[in-house]
Amino acid sequence: MHEMKQKSILICEAGEVLLSALEFRLKKNGYLTRMAKDGRIARDMMEEKMPDLLIADLDAHPVSAVDLLRFMRHDLGFETPLIMLADLEKDDRILEAFSLGVTDFVAKPFNPNELILRIRRVFHENEPIK
Repeated sequence: MHEMKQKSILICEAGEVLLSALEFRLKKNGYLTRMAKDGRIARDMMEEKMPDLLIADLDAHPVSAVDLLRFMRHDLGFETPLIMLADLEKDDRILEAFSLGVTDFVAKPFNPNELILRIRRVFHENEPIK
């Protein structure tokens, strides 16, 4: 039986409480995590080492999830999956993100278990949530 590579996730979220909570939950579920408080930091981290998955807030400033998606796809040439976090009333920007190739969307506020399930779906994993 061979051991699978641990998946890395970069999270771009301005809210420090949410960022810490997500980091805790993702590590508990076996993922390697890197945190960015804003889109510029996330962009620099992506240039340094592309994660297996990017989770980004649509409203991250000064670089949004849509900006990060464009940067990742067009400037860096990666097809890395991106799960976007956003408030439902941002429907025009959510549709724009899907037209650009966002992988999935989670409405804020959300249940952390829902996010873990969506991550598991992206990675085609069936492990139970911890």
